[in-house]
Amino acid sequence: MSMGADEILKVLEKDYGLDPENVLLIISREYSAKPEEVASYIDLLPEVTVEDILITIHEIDNPYPLRRFVWEPNQVTLTSKKGDIESEPKDWIKLGPKWYFKPDILKK
Repeated sequence: MSMGADEILKVLEKDYGLDPENVLLIISREYSAKPEEVASYIDLLPEVTVEDILITIHEIDNPYPLRRFVWEPNQVTLTSKKGDIESEPKDWIKLGPKWYFKPDILKK
């Protein structure tokens, strides 16, 4: 059964002692989104788990290995056949091991 943002944040607070507002703020700062947008992305992605959020927080807090856009630039910058940039890092959010294109999430 999938969990929404509220349930995930409650588990993080109860089992891991993480403040829900702070969790959303940390992720939002890293991925150019407002905290409420991060919560809505989690709600719209039923495959996101508590473990995914823990991985995300760990990757943001841990500077090693080299961080996201340094070692994953080709996954988040898409260009058209003409060479025009169609998406940039600010258009993406990483939750757990997977990157999500924000406009696609919002289409759900």
